[in-house]
Amino acid sequence: MQPPSSLVLLAQAGSLLFTAVSATWSAFWYMPIALLSAVLRTLLPGCDGRCDGSAVFYEGTVMHSRKQPKEHKFSYQVRMAVVDLDNAPSWWKRTPADNLSAGEARRLAGTSGPVRLLTHPPAAGYSMNPISVYYCYSADGSKVERCIAEVTNTPWGERVAFCFRPGGEAVPKALHVSPLMDMKATWQLRATEPGERLFLSVGCSHPEHGDYFLATFDARPSSQPHMPNETASLRTLWRYGFQPQRVAVWIYWHAVLLLAKGVPFFSPPTSEYKAAAAAAARHPTTADGRSFVWRGAQKWPWTWS
Repeated sequence: MQPPSSLVLLAQAGSLLFTAVSATWSAFWYMPIALLSAVLRTLLPGCDGRCDGSAVFYEGTVMHSRKQPKEHKFSYQVRMAVVDLDNAPSWWKRTPADNLSAGEARRLAGTSGPVRLLTHPPAAGYSMNPISVYYCYSADGSKVERCIAEVTNTPWGERVAFCFRPGGEAVPKALHVSPLMDMKATWQLRATEPGERLFLSVGCSHPEHGDYFLATFDARPSSQPHMPNETASLRTLWRYGFQPQRVAVWIYWHAVLLLAKGVPFFSPPTSEYKAAAAAAARHPTTADGRSFVWRGAQKWPWTWS
């Protein structure tokens, strides 16, 4: 694979700048609506018709810990939604469809019951989800039989989806998620069924660095569990409003900190790593026999490869 030309690199830098400006501008213009909705809900806290329990928001802590080649650790508070994809709330139905449907998730996992999705809902038209998790239940809805991880890298927008056992599963790394990590790792994923507590962990095992990276999300249901961050209350708007934009800032800021510490930069590979990952199918395959399902970058200049 040839490295990108100077023109492509310039276009990518311009694309990043445009995305940052447009996402900030959209949030700025949406803020009066969010403030009005939050004030009304604070003064009149009764549920309206959209508060139907088909989405439950969880508040908790995301923690990242890296041991090699440089130590780096941080945490931040988030409020994420678990959406019933078979009976999604009205506010979810108005969002752009950039996720699997319940039927697609069932076909991928080989299950026949309800499907719930852990994700950051879009805010002011902007979406940022490094990882979303689909909980695929048994036919009677009594237990989670399979989980699907949907991992997206930024800023490229490439995506991979794969199944894993909720109790824990080792999965060959299948996507160049961060340019500050190489492709030699194995992911270790574990997810608990959403209930009074929700826990998700993703670790990385490396042939040279060992168990060098761990990311976790530990959360409990929000005190106002059925409304989006921008409209639930003034407190929620202040702490969690426009969360996709905040997540993007955290990602790029900590990338800068890691580069400043001397962590090496790895350019993204393309078809080679997909072929290698598919050949190393050491985890449960999807219902149609595939180990990973990829979606390439959607827009130029990120499609340069």
